[in-house]
Amino acid sequence: MSNDVNLSQVVSKMATNRNKLSLAFKTYYGATPLNWLKKQRMEKASQLLIHTQQSIADITYTVGYKDSNHFSTAFKQYSGLSPKQYRTQYAVYQKEEDGLKQD
Repeated sequence: MSNDVNLSQVVSKMATNRNKLSLAFKTYYGATPLNWLKKQRMEKASQLLIHTQQSIADITYTVGYKDSNHFSTAFKQYSGLSPKQYRTQYAVYQKEEDGLKQD
């Protein structure tokens, strides 16, 4: 997931062509290969934002983006919130820590 994906290389390694690969992906996953990968990256990023204190910059690289601005834009398109807003709203570790402080 953190590696750059070159669709031409995937097509070559699978001994198929771009159209057949895209059709197979749409049939099984409901998306093109690159859209499927983007969704997987965004789902992983959302889990990391919720369940870890890993920095947004680290999450950016973990899920395969080289630029945190590009990642933030893509994440906002995916979730409707910036990574920081998403973390603030949904972070489990923060809620657990807040609960411990109240006890």
